[in-house]
Amino acid sequence: MFNVDRLENLVKNGLNKNLLTKFLSIEEQKYLQSIKYLKIYFSNTYPEEERKRAYLASEDIDEPIDFKIAILEFFYPEGFVQISHRDVLGALVSLGIKREVVGDIIISSRNFILVIEEMADFIINNLSMIKNAKVQFQKATVDDLLTVEINNYFEDQIIVSSLRLDNIVSEVSNISRAKACEMINNQLVKVNGIIKTNPSGRIAYDDIISIRGIGRIIIKEELKKTKKDKTVLRILKTK
Repeated sequence: MFNVDRLENLVKNGLNKNLLTKFLSIEEQKYLQSIKYLKIYFSNTYPEEERKRAYLASEDIDEPIDFKIAILEFFYPEGFVQISHRDVLGALVSLGIKREVVGDIIISSRNFILVIEEMADFIINNLSMIKNAKVQFQKATVDDLLTVEINNYFEDQIIVSSLRLDNIVSEVSNISRAKACEMINNQLVKVNGIIKTNPSGRIAYDDIISIRGIGRIIIKEELKKTKKDKTVLRILKTK
């Protein structure tokens, strides 16, 4: 589960002075939205923004809020290698960068990452390789971001015997169910931002499953049943 104590400390500090958080997961945002005695504003860098920063205040804020988000565009020789969301995140983590300082990673006709402002120059100056490909970063604008169709997911299908979590992790990750259970027991799998440790837990449609080292998937719908009564699911996977 996400760190409730950390969020409670943010709320407590927000009662004393206005406070800007780092990037929050969807589940962390939902938690803050449940707090009724604080004014909480979320970044809206672009319409599809998933990971957001929050501004906590004890009173209404009438002026525009600067969420201090830097947009970095990166370039690499796409003809020789294809870089995924997972590759970018892995390269950032290998530099010692914490997940909370990184917002959305956008893989499209142009590629961007959102980070807290104070990390921008460090990334530009230090991240030069992703997946054995040389990369270059430069600062970009919201206008640059809005020139591309932003869709961090591609559509796929999987066949499962049931909507158990271990079944889905096994199929998506192309590993055995025993290995999937091990990953779940080791707290490497989240559902809607919350760590799940029960391999037999059932998944619902539109649930977001995050698998460490694999990425995120969204279970969209049942397409059909096979002759052996297995379920064909339409899913979305991070690129």
